[in-house]
Amino acid sequence: MSDNILIQSGTGTASPTSLWAAIGSGLSYSAGTLTATGGGGGSSTLISRTFAWALGLDSNAVVSTDQSPWVVCNTNGTFSRWDLAAKTAPVGANLVLDFFLSSDGGSTWTSLWHANPSNRPTIAAGSHTGNGTSFDITSFSAGNLIRQDVAQIGSSTAGSNISAAILAGPLGLRTFAWALGTNSNVVVSTDQSPWVICNTAGSFARWDMAVKTAPTGADLILDFLISTDGGSTWTSLWHTNPSNRPTIAAGSNTGTGSAFDITSFAAGNLIRQDVIQVGSIVPGNELSATILGAFL
Repeated sequence: MSDNILIQSGTGTASPTSLWAAIGSGLSYSAGTLTATGGGGGSSTLISRTFAWALGLDSNAVVSTDQSPWVVCNTNGTFSRWDLAAKTAPVGANLVLDFFLSSDGGSTWTSLWHANPSNRPTIAAGSHTGNGTSFDITSFSAGNLIRQDVAQIGSSTAGSNISAAILAGPLGLRTFAWALGTNSNVVVSTDQSPWVICNTAGSFARWDMAVKTAPTGADLILDFLISTDGGSTWTSLWHTNPSNRPTIAAGSNTGTGSAFDITSFAAGNLIRQDVIQVGSIVPGNELSATILGAFL
């Protein structure tokens, strides 16, 4: 029986779009048949699930084509939604992105909104987020590529530190991970990575961290904060029990945990990353940080 995991990462990792499910006890699966010994019955019905590709920009947006690494579609599916978030809102004009699909290995590209460009992913001037569900190209195939263009920026403030996600497949029971982190030496600082946006409501399940170079002399401690008002105010996910904040012990390269004070999130909520403490001798280097969420 397959599990139900969705990964959102900067390199566009994604998972299959279906899984087997059953209700009952004593469940077993063999040769295409699900069996339940009691408490209900087995079902071999496929349930669709969703996944997301993450793109975006770490710096000020500029009008340009092909601005992020390409992401590859691991399987067939349908586009269902896009979400954008910007730390610094565009001012003077809207920020408009475009995502293109290639079915021939990157030789030719077609906008997902080639017939209706007014539906392209947009953050309105003065806003930090945007989302939409209209697509002209509605489906993709395994091996297709996706790229990101910037079609328009704010005229007085461009907009910066942008996260962009494309959600694929119908909504269903699923889990996925938000990817944060930093490519250089970590330093004590607030708001260190582009914000990530929650595509729908759900609950936090666990966090994971890894560094190429371990901290020494002291532990490396992060904090993830959530905003329910578009980035105006923020609350730590461990505001009551800060000792549970994501930590990599001195001399170690990884850390993980599953305790949260804030256990749920809503569609449109934002998440940011702070660095609370670094190693006193070696701070830690090339950090990846992931929060796993589960939702219906």
